Amino acid sequence: MGWLLAFGFLVYTIEAKADTVYLKNGQQMEGIVEKEGGGELVLDVGFGTVTLKQDEVLKVEYATEAERKEILKQQQTQHFDTGRWVPEGAEGLFQRFKEVKEMRDDAFRAKSKKKTVMSKQTELEVDIANLKQQYIPLSEELKKAYPKKATYKHNKLVKEMNVLTATIQARQAELEEVNKKMAELDGEIYDYMNAFHGFKQEATGQIRALREKGGSGEREEAFYDGLEKALADMDGEFAQEKVASQRRGEHLIVQAILNEKATVSLMVDTGATFTVISQKVADLLGFDQKDTLGEVDATVADGRVVKAQAVLLDSIRVGKAKVGRSMAAVLPTSDTEIHGLLGMFFLRNFVVQVDAKNDLLILERLE
Repeated sequence: MGWLLAFGFLVYTIEAKADTVYLKNGQQMEGIVEKEGGGELVLDVGFGTVTLKQDEVLKVEYATEAERKEILKQQQTQHFDTGRWVPEGAEGLFQRFKEVKEMRDDAFRAKSKKKTVMSKQTELEVDIANLKQQYIPLSEELKKAYPKKATYKHNKLVKEMNVLTATIQARQAELEEVNKKMAELDGEIYDYMNAFHGFKQEATGQIRALREKGGSGEREEAFYDGLEKALADMDGEFAQEKVASQRRGEHLIVQAILNEKATVSLMVDTGATFTVISQKVADLLGFDQKDTLGEVDATVADGRVVKAQAVLLDSIRVGKAKVGRSMAAVLPTSDTEIHGLLGMFFLRNFVVQVDAKNDLLILERLE
């Protein structure tokens, strides 16, 4: 009786009337009675069967044959993923679906972990920038503290700088590990997204071919309907934003809204770690002291690495794609048309594609 209670609350929710089994403990179950006799009653609840002891059953109300037929079709559609009703010739299709579904589960676990890892990543990047900012005045002060004339001050500054250096190195080593973890998580998400889109196209073609082949009965049709619905549901988990852009040489220029306040033109650059904004834009945004960090090494469009002031943006929005709390680098520029670069601090949140024919930046992620 103990195992029965684990299933006793399950009610197979369907529109057509199913066989209803009333238990002596007051509970009831719905499905299709497959077998009754020999002291047992076997009830098909869609995702599998439940075996009940006959002496625990109070009564059974049976559906009509037409209702049972409809119930079975609904079961085969809703629970096609159990593999109980895979049509002949669709075995490979179903196996591929299971593999993609496992990748989906891994991707959503990675997505959940990514929030924590990204928070740690930003925390370390901000911390390193602040530590480097502290190092600059100490270095300048050390230049003025001659060892022979100010031995105590000189040694104190050297000690402080050594501690700072060691702390920066430790934080950088920690950041490298966090970056590796982030790359692994991004890889799982990206691999699933690519695998799903490829499988969806493949499955759509195969289902059409299998149906056109003829001879599909209700069971086969129910399986195909279930698979198509599952693919549609999985497809609905993706959010895709197609952003209009302008082209300058090989680069795309998009409109971005910073802190929901300033609209700027940014060049899309996957080679840039930071989003880069001009000093004029930074002045317009008016950063508080708490959002102004130290110097960072920023990669600019031509590949050079330059020193830049780091700031924290509350948000960056491109179209409807939005990322909160992102570090940006401030650099002076004489370009009046482009206000900076859209770098990986923003782009790493998406799978990025470029539709060169239509000059579109496509940003896609799991919701």
